[in-house]
Amino acid sequence: VSQSGSSQLPQPSDGVFRVEALTAHRTRKGTLQYKVRWSGYPNEDTWENEDNIYDDMLVAAYWEWHGERRQQQRGKTAKPSKSFATLYCETLEKQGGS
Repeated sequence: VSQSGSSQLPQPSDGVFRVEALTAHRTRKGTLQYKVRWSGYPNEDTWENEDNIYDDMLVAAYWEWHGERRQQQRGKTAKPSKSFATLYCETLEKQGGS
């Protein structure tokens, strides 16, 4: 699974598909899973084991986004949370784009 902003994006025929966003997480049978919103496949989100998510920056952006959402829900921040896509781009910039 690779994020849509990747410069060397494999073709879906390689078994790797574009991800629009990670939208949730859960643990099932001791395994962390992410709910994946697939680029080009609206309304077809699926739960994927963390081992199937190959983009570490995508996961880092999810956790930053998730933390901001939690703070906002608890009333600790007045500003609306940044979008997942914005946080992903910022994470790429922090890592030097690689």
